[in-house]
Amino acid sequence: MASYSLDEFLGAGVLKDMGSNFAEDGWDDVPTLKIIRADDMDALNLTDIQRDALELRIYLHNRSLMKYAERLEASGIGLIDLISMKPSELATKFRMRRNHVTTFVDTTMSCAIQLPPDLTRVSSGSRRRPSTASRCSDEGKELVSSKPVLKPPPFELHRSTLSESLVSSFVESYSKVSPVASSRPSNARKSNASDMGYESPTLLRPVDARKPNAPRGVFAAIPTARRMRGMVKAPTPDNIIKLSVLERVSVRQLAPDHKTGVDVRTMKGAKKPQPFKASNLWSEKATLFFCIRRPGCVMCRAEAHQLFARKPIFDALGVQLVAVLLEDIDEEVWAFWPRFWAGMVVLDEKRDFFRALGGGKLMKDNLFTGFCLNPLARLNWKRAMKTGIPGNARGEGLIKGGLFIVRRGKGGVSYQFAEKNFGDWAPLDEVLQVCHYMKNEGECGS
Repeated sequence: MASYSLDEFLGAGVLKDMGSNFAEDGWDDVPTLKIIRADDMDALNLTDIQRDALELRIYLHNRSLMKYAERLEASGIGLIDLISMKPSELATKFRMRRNHVTTFVDTTMSCAIQLPPDLTRVSSGSRRRPSTASRCSDEGKELVSSKPVLKPPPFELHRSTLSESLVSSFVESYSKVSPVASSRPSNARKSNASDMGYESPTLLRPVDARKPNAPRGVFAAIPTARRMRGMVKAPTPDNIIKLSVLERVSVRQLAPDHKTGVDVRTMKGAKKPQPFKASNLWSEKATLFFCIRRPGCVMCRAEAHQLFARKPIFDALGVQLVAVLLEDIDEEVWAFWPRFWAGMVVLDEKRDFFRALGGGKLMKDNLFTGFCLNPLARLNWKRAMKTGIPGNARGEGLIKGGLFIVRRGKGGVSYQFAEKNFGDWAPLDEVLQVCHYMKNEGECGS
């Protein structure tokens, strides 16, 4: 899967020096930048070349084809024209593998992430400016558009298969070449990815999210059956943990939220900050703690990647993301961050978060009964391997992890998920529903 390093995403082409510009406007991480709209590009004063490069890189990142980004961008050919090329020409001209060509030209893949219609993009820090789509004048009144009324596009848009942002982007792009409203007909863009509704986005709840069953947590993995003729059963907790238990946990920051210009090489081997109370993290803002069994594990990396891909949704819901490790292996930390997870990473040296997931004791299994004799764990491994993510076997990998969602302040634990089988993922629908309910109840913070 593609890296979440912002500098790698922007590349060495026309977007190379745009990181600070994007960050100033609140687009300072890859998942957020990937939901940028045409009006946001206008507000950033991006040139047509920069727009085409950004749209191309978003498309490639969604398909884990960033290895071809520099070659395709340097060609100067727009995304639509590239998609329209013959597969043999793509393979020859850009040295693309046959299976990658198939992925590249497949415009029906649902691999883009879209904000649900009931949410709006929210800056995750007070230093950021408001969203460009909702800027107001100095008097506090919304700026009035001076554009004339436009004729509809020359064909019907099928909204059932297009994202709202793609539809609006198309209408806006069409206005640039419309004989009625065009202000620059001589240099209208010939290739704009937003002109085509080629990609159905992955739209997850929360929409009409309801309160979860009395906040005792949800363990939604498939129940673990006894193994070896009933003699072996994986340990699982019964009740959600009390907040007082987590308030005693101390953690040490290993990596901050990734920002543009951060060189991982300068952070390797650096002195780690002093430990602090984990409760400091949720004192002002609801926090999702993703407790990782091992950062080099392919299943853990795959879950981290798909969870962080929804960061704009969590930002809009007022929930911050924190990854928790149980051991500090320097090379493994920097191989994991920011490629698979670009949010904060902390170390739980005493493994108190992991004990809390197990109801007071570590949920430690063994490789033979927990993986080799467990078909569900093997299926989880095969699912992760299909993503193409590399992995290794370094570090402690038998202590199971999970996920906590903690309300702001003294609100308590709202959701808890324990990894019953190696590689179990917390269901995203459940996680987002809980966060949506917390936001509606004012339990997330700003």
